[in-house]
Amino acid sequence: MTDRHANRNDLLNVFAGIAGEFDQVKRQIDRRENVLKAQLTKLDDARKTSPWRESPLEQRHPLQDMAERCQQGLDSQLDAWIRNVENYERNTSFRKDFDDSLLIFVYGKVKAGKSSLGNYLAYGNSAPDAALIDSASPRPEFFWRESTGTAETMSAELMSKQRCFGVDVVEATSSIQGFRLPGMTWVDSPGVHSVNSVNGRLADDYVACADLIVFLSNSSSPGRHSDMNEVVGLLQKKKNLMVLLTGSDVIEEDVDDLGNLVNQRVMKARSDRDDQIGYVGSELAKIDPSAQSLLNQINIHSISVRYAEEGGPQEQAQRWQDSGLADFAADIGNIARSSGLALKRQTPLKNLQAFCIKLAESTDQLEKELVDIRTGLSAARKDLKLSVDHILSQLRKELPGQIEKYADQYAMNDQAFSEACRKLLDHAFQHYASELCDSIGQKFENIEVHDQAVGPVAREAPQFSERVEKIKFDSRRNESFGRAGGAGFGAWGGAEGGAALGTLIMPGVGTVIGGLIGGALGAWAGNKAGGAAGEYFNTTEEIEVAVGDNRDEVSLGTREQLLELAENRLNVLYEQLDQLCFIDIADWLKNFHTALKEMRQHTLTQIQEIEKELSHGIA
Repeated sequence: MTDRHANRNDLLNVFAGIAGEFDQVKRQIDRRENVLKAQLTKLDDARKTSPWRESPLEQRHPLQDMAERCQQGLDSQLDAWIRNVENYERNTSFRKDFDDSLLIFVYGKVKAGKSSLGNYLAYGNSAPDAALIDSASPRPEFFWRESTGTAETMSAELMSKQRCFGVDVVEATSSIQGFRLPGMTWVDSPGVHSVNSVNGRLADDYVACADLIVFLSNSSSPGRHSDMNEVVGLLQKKKNLMVLLTGSDVIEEDVDDLGNLVNQRVMKARSDRDDQIGYVGSELAKIDPSAQSLLNQINIHSISVRYAEEGGPQEQAQRWQDSGLADFAADIGNIARSSGLALKRQTPLKNLQAFCIKLAESTDQLEKELVDIRTGLSAARKDLKLSVDHILSQLRKELPGQIEKYADQYAMNDQAFSEACRKLLDHAFQHYASELCDSIGQKFENIEVHDQAVGPVAREAPQFSERVEKIKFDSRRNESFGRAGGAGFGAWGGAEGGAALGTLIMPGVGTVIGGLIGGALGAWAGNKAGGAAGEYFNTTEEIEVAVGDNRDEVSLGTREQLLELAENRLNVLYEQLDQLCFIDIADWLKNFHTALKEMRQHTLTQIQEIEKELSHGIA
């Protein structure tokens, strides 16, 4: 049921009654804003720690080029977020001065009566004088927010002194200005379709802040196409909207009690006003038939501020009713009591929810950027490892042949050979390592790759030595001596025995023949007996024979040792380059991605919780 307030003060009392209820909503919105800002700040901090700008990668390095593009993409994305946050912050900053009230934004053409209506609600007069302003209770607090730089000279300081809206001044409201009373904030916007296009754009910026928009259109030309287009546009934004047809009065000539001809302001005929209201509704439907369901939610009133404020004190109550302001105030009061708190909560919550949705959607692009970076980083790290492996492969091919040459050249000279081989390794390693470092923008001399860092190798370098063979042989000298001695003694003994035997058989000739035969037989037998005795005393002996040196072994062992050392050096070089060029970036990617996922999850949670609050209210 509509409650027709008897006068302006009744309406202000309604707003004052709900002022405390807005405090609860304010605290809830503040909490969500602070959490959101903390998440965005955390993500932005993670972005600012990016090592890309300090990356030692050479400019022509493919990863550096990709990194710059990805960094620019991230910067652009986050800059857009920051701009949205700043715009959202402007809205909430505007609200933070007036979070204990219903924000009503008065929107319409220049000279549609916005300032007059605002002054009337603030003071009960469309053009209050200083005395009325000073004596007003409750006293409205006027403010000035933002200017477009037009010819108007209004400022915050001037508004604080003037304490009312300027009336009948061309382009009078080129800035955002308004007043507040307990439970209500009234904002007088720049004029729509004003001669200064910036004014209209400024109003559009602040329409997003309003809990309720009051759209004013002069009743001298109701349903004007340009006005109706504006109304339909506001409807499509799903804003709570009320249309007021202002100036719904006429001047009639009348005769007073003394018979004098006087001009008298009267309201237009009720039927004419109803026709105008119906006409406006039909014109809105023609512009956008699809918005018919929304049109049913608009309240259209025909009012006259000038009529309401004229007349004596005893007429004020009736004039308030007849001017249409009673109907206007009744709808405002009902909104304040039944929907005001929801409107107040829904406007910032809807803005916050819309921002969270945009934020969640934009993280998809960030995810793609991160995937590209991580893919490129992984490929670059693999390329680095392949390059290191290639260097080792080249060293395996080049070192052995030269080491063999040095082994021939410095055979049996350990110190010269060792120095030559170490110089060979150092030169080859520096050559390939320098090429690798140059390719990623590093100077090899700046990379600490020393044997101390590498640590000792497992193999010891072999030393040169001669290669000899030992030959074994048996000594038969004693056996020969035995044989010779046995044969001598045997021949002598045999000759003596044979001669004696021959004498017995045949003296003379027998003696000679017997001696010869006996000597031969005795020599044979003595040889055998002496050889057998001498063989017992034979020995086995060894001698060393020089057959070359061990240069082949030294060459092989040195090659294995130097290649092991080269591999260890390359591993250290890889770790240092990887740390220098990629590890920090990989860590940053991990941290940034973690912050991004946390923000996305928080944002999705915000969206869900806000949706519940919009549907069921704050718990």
